Amino acid sequence: LGFQKLLKMFLLLMILQLLLPAAFTVPSMDVWDSWGPYGECSRSCGGGVTTRTRRCVTHRFGLIRFQAQKVDCPEGSRDFREEQCSQFDGTNFQGKRYKWLPYYGAENPCELNCMPRGENFYYRHRSGVVDGTPCHPGRRDICVGGVCKVTSDPAVFNISRLSLF
Repeated sequence: LGFQKLLKMFLLLMILQLLLPAAFTVPSMDVWDSWGPYGECSRSCGGGVTTRTRRCVTHRFGLIRFQAQKVDCPEGSRDFREEQCSQFDGTNFQGKRYKWLPYYGAENPCELNCMPRGENFYYRHRSGVVDGTPCHPGRRDICVGGVCKVTSDPAVFNISRLSLF
């Protein structure tokens, strides 16, 4: 009697497995939407970054692709990090108003660290610089999403990052 009951349960499970609709099973491969269009570039010259996204249909994540393009800025243009620091010029900081200059000696080169002219301290004004800002002067690296990325070709590069949506 016990063997017959076990056999019936086994057969019932086999039939259910065959009849279950595909919607209740987990796909073995990810299914992706097509890439969206690239957005606006973060800079008009000097190494801006543009992004586009692609969603994974079968899971709750997607890819973000960053593309950097280096278009030379006109001669005499200000350093991009200097432009970002200068946005804080003349604002009240601990009761004083300063002219802010870029500070390159901080641990994370992709934070916006600025130093008041004539002072011996720096301050982190933002947790991240604008995408496309060089990590270090004169080197082939730029900040993308708060992380320093080394580029082999200073004109164009592509990177992708998996991200939760």
